[in-house]
Amino acid sequence: MPNQAIQLMTKKILQHFNVTQAPIPVEQIAEKMNIKISYAPSTDYSGILIRKDGGALMGINSDESPGRRRFTVAHELGHYFLEKGNAVSIDYRDNNSRPDKTVHETNADFFAANLLMPKWLLANDYKSTQGSYEERLVRLSERYQVSREAMMWRLKNLNLR
Repeated sequence: MPNQAIQLMTKKILQHFNVTQAPIPVEQIAEKMNIKISYAPSTDYSGILIRKDGGALMGINSDESPGRRRFTVAHELGHYFLEKGNAVSIDYRDNNSRPDKTVHETNADFFAANLLMPKWLLANDYKSTQGSYEERLVRLSERYQVSREAMMWRLKNLNLR
């Protein structure tokens, strides 16, 4: 799916759920979509999405940081919305750093970034946040409840740095 279509989809989802400020309530969005979230430790995966009987279950690795867990929930929502036909999606821990990610994984990452840090909201917040780039990065990652690394990449990809 083209990036513009993913951006539009995430914007419509946020509008549908009347989300107008950070942090984006990704867990609530999942629950409202009849997706149960279960947190458990794992050495193998960051997230799992299983669809069944009109609902879905997410398994999220509880060993990861809160910002990482939120990104994983948003990533799994990406699989849910973008890949209607797939019954199971597993995001192994080594997927995060692999240069040969599949199109599905890349799209789910892009979906997650757009859902958690929507351009229309982040651009305004970046402009209104005072301080150096590093200070803004810290404040924005705290406000959006994402890792500094995720915020850094998002700001870079939006040419806000």
